[in-house]
Amino acid sequence: MRLVYRISINIILSGLILLLLFPAPNSGAGDQAEISTINNNTFVLAVNRPPDSSWYKFWDLAYTEIFKRLDVKLKIKYFPMKRASVEADVGRVDGEALRIYSYAAIHPNLVRVEEYLLSEKIVAYVNRSSEIRELKGWDSLLNTSYRVNYIRGSKICGDNLTRVVNKENLYTITNAIQGLRKLSTNRIDVYVASEPSVVSFISDPQNDLYGKIRKAGLMESINLYMYVHKRHKALAPQFAEIINNLKDESLVVRYWKTAFKISEE
Repeated sequence: MRLVYRISINIILSGLILLLLFPAPNSGAGDQAEISTINNNTFVLAVNRPPDSSWYKFWDLAYTEIFKRLDVKLKIKYFPMKRASVEADVGRVDGEALRIYSYAAIHPNLVRVEEYLLSEKIVAYVNRSSEIRELKGWDSLLNTSYRVNYIRGSKICGDNLTRVVNKENLYTITNAIQGLRKLSTNRIDVYVASEPSVVSFISDPQNDLYGKIRKAGLMESINLYMYVHKRHKALAPQFAEIINNLKDESLVVRYWKTAFKISEE
């Protein structure tokens, strides 16, 4: 019995010594280490529009201010849309600039910042002389014979338009200018696209589109969010607070109008 008692005491003492030498980590230590790591390095943000685009200019203006307020260095890096997802998923970049709310459901390695940066409008455009009047929502295209175009790879347009437009009347194109030129020459009836992808092309006099195209209606407004890799989830609430402040100060709208050359009128 004495031998068993001595062995038990020795085990307990050994355990206490190990606890003193190697204490359990503080539950907040991981978060602090993460923040310190970001502050001492550069946050690489993936974007899916090239540097010469209006979108890129907007992201540069908005996120430069966001990271300035967080006191973290920022590097913006362009990738095609699918590649940006891969880079963020595997953690080769620290986050993505803008994705839809449901993006998190299919990308579990990414954490959504719960304050949207902006709301993007999906708009139906028609030729100025078109007899098509007001369109409101995707279902307003049901039971019509309109020839409709949208940009290939646009998931939200593809998912909705394939539901409401007859297959023989629905076509995809590679870029906005192609769709707008087809619309201006009446080769199609409706072009559905994100408003920002259209505004700069119509306003550019070199494209000879001004006055030839008009809005027919709003299909949907979509809130767009910043995403960070899960190793940076402790930073998500700070990003949300800063983004909310920028919106309150009307800076997001100002950056938007500057990047897309939208007049104040």
